[in-house]
Amino acid sequence: MSAFTAASALAVLICGLLPGSGRAQQALSGAWETEVTGKDSPPGTVHLRLRYRAGDPAGGTVRLSVRPGELEVPGRLRREAGTFTFEGALRDGRGAGRWTFAADPGLAELLERRGAGRPSPGQQFWLAVGGLGRDFLDELRAQGYADPGVPELVRAARHGVGAEYLREMGAQGYRFGSLGVLVRMYDHGVTPAYARGLAEAGYPALSARELRRLRDHGVTPEFARQANTGRPRPRSVEALIALRRGRS
Repeated sequence: MSAFTAASALAVLICGLLPGSGRAQQALSGAWETEVTGKDSPPGTVHLRLRYRAGDPAGGTVRLSVRPGELEVPGRLRREAGTFTFEGALRDGRGAGRWTFAADPGLAELLERRGAGRPSPGQQFWLAVGGLGRDFLDELRAQGYADPGVPELVRAARHGVGAEYLREMGAQGYRFGSLGVLVRMYDHGVTPAYARGLAEAGYPALSARELRRLRDHGVTPEFARQANTGRPRPRSVEALIALRRGRS
């Protein structure tokens, strides 16, 4: 059964998935398969697992999440860094096939103009997977971050840091100045909701190190609230951590 003639909603979404700008520099390719996911994704999101070798001789797999609004025509997903093209078969919501990615030189030219350097097609593959482009660069500048180089942008994309996380952390007052610091916050599990919860518990405007330490030691906003019940002012960050670890 062709993925592009299947009647299910998932089939329709995958049909809307694929590289192929006429200005493409070089095609990268691999295999794809659908992935079963949890409940956190917006309705209608399709998750694919891509097998790749882009920029990595050992190869690997990466998850590509596609929202319905991103889809153009059957088989095509266009992002600023380039375009994915998908072929394959789908049955009962499960599918597999081949993907191709063509890097768009427009983003490479933009990054070069901004002093980030010129990415390789493999690096643009990662930027496309992460959905990083002009909006992300503009948001970094608007929040006062140092202009990152291509390797920093690729690292952010590979770790899952995108414009939404950047904006939401900025809205909580956390603008770290360095994209590398923002990536470390994401890796440590410091979410915008976590930062907001701590602020509501009496811990606004913490440093990046304090946020990471609290998260790493399992101090939740609820724990912080309970630890300060009846106190005239909140405990220090170190006191909270000591209390969480069972030390008075």
